[in-house]
Amino acid sequence: MGTPSLLDLNESDLLNAALAYAERGWPVLPLLPRNKKPLGRLVPNGLNQATVDQTEILRWWIDTPTANIGLRTGVAFDVLDLDGQSALESLKTLTSDYKHPGPVSATGRGYHLLFVPTGARNAAAKLPGIDFRGQSGYIVAPPSRHPNGHTYLWKKDGPLPEPTNWLDQLVTKPRAERTTPIVDPDSLENIVYIFMDLFASIRTLHAIGSRFITNCVWHEDSTPSLVLYPENNSFYCFGCDDTWGDTLDLKHSFQNGLVHPSTWRSPTVPTGD
Repeated sequence: MGTPSLLDLNESDLLNAALAYAERGWPVLPLLPRNKKPLGRLVPNGLNQATVDQTEILRWWIDTPTANIGLRTGVAFDVLDLDGQSALESLKTLTSDYKHPGPVSATGRGYHLLFVPTGARNAAAKLPGIDFRGQSGYIVAPPSRHPNGHTYLWKKDGPLPEPTNWLDQLVTKPRAERTTPIVDPDSLENIVYIFMDLFASIRTLHAIGSRFITNCVWHEDSTPSLVLYPENNSFYCFGCDDTWGDTLDLKHSFQNGLVHPSTWRSPTVPTGD
């Protein structure tokens, strides 16, 4: 039969919808019925217990058939959370004519727009009415019930799109002016290969769309927060206060011993996990 489309899940019961999300590789978390909070009795560690293990998911929903469905973000997808009219007005300041090409769900007061993961962490109030759900975040998924009685519904299905330029700008911290000379990007070597050459024993690079994410080399980083952008040979760490640059900055940091000693691991290669 294959995996059902997201639109099919609007007519599903909660258990089968949760199992279908897990089949897609989307980590699932039980929430309190008609609520957005984790069902603490079943998942005392909250978000950290989100899983794609169908046996565990079956156990949760047999225990509480009316439990809402939470989906962990930052793993298989990120989400732009639009809440109310203020969110639509904020969206207009970012782009004049935007139509999301990927999955969209209707919430109790707005919409969830799903993207390929950016590597950014969860952040609230990026603009009036707009929250960002990335690493350390989750959303409520259809056919869950909102506290106001509304049923979450998928409005659109489709492949996860790459983050737009304005979304990258929205979730990336403002960057200070460069202190190194501007270099023609065409003269720079690919950031991924430079990184692998310099940090031969760094943790695995994980492909997320056209970019790669790994543990930062400048600070103790238990949750991968360093993102490499091959399209413009740059990097940005969402866990540091202001760590970003291009291949020349990366080489300079390595040559001057500025990296954190905890970053050294056994040799690995890029994967698409």
